[in-house]
Amino acid sequence: MIKNFVVAALFGAVVATSAQADIGYTSPDFANAANPVVNAWCSSCGGSYMVSDVFTLAADATLSGADFAVQSNYGSDWTIQVGVWDTELKTQYSGITLASSDYSVAELGNNVAMISASFAGPTLAAGSYRMSWYDPVRMAVPGYATGSSLAQIYLGESFGRGQGAAFEVYTVGAVPEPETYALMLAGLFAVGAVARRRAAAARV
Repeated sequence: MIKNFVVAALFGAVVATSAQADIGYTSPDFANAANPVVNAWCSSCGGSYMVSDVFTLAADATLSGADFAVQSNYGSDWTIQVGVWDTELKTQYSGITLASSDYSVAELGNNVAMISASFAGPTLAAGSYRMSWYDPVRMAVPGYATGSSLAQIYLGESFGRGQGAAFEVYTVGAVPEPETYALMLAGLFAVGAVARRRAAAARV
């Protein structure tokens, strides 16, 4: 009985520590997503434009999803490519293509929709990165006044306009915390002690 309790508690602690999702980053404009101040930044209109914005992680983490605002009346076919890059858009750490069935959409008004998507990875060290959004059929990302790191990239050259995107990034811890390992070791010692006592009692 004691052995089963220790193992169950140990397993629960590991799961809770390693799989709990957190908000890893919230952009300055996320709370005001329904009120863009400039026309949407087009994705692929007239060429291979990709829209991106900077996010920062305070600690090492694995990305598990994101919410991001798009222009809901722009003619997208709702196949959205989400990428994670270094801040200079030179190195891509991950890329995922989301079909319309892979995410939920909430209409916010003012032709703005919030996309909510889950995905696995990448695992990143603490620091700053860019998340990009692209749709080959005219998706657009609204621009907001507060942020200052929204940028488009076209044929390898990026340029910005001094606005920001409305988005939030979700993360899970990359590895269990040190105290979790301490709990695991304590549990294993407890299980061993119980087993030794039972073996000794059986011999008497």
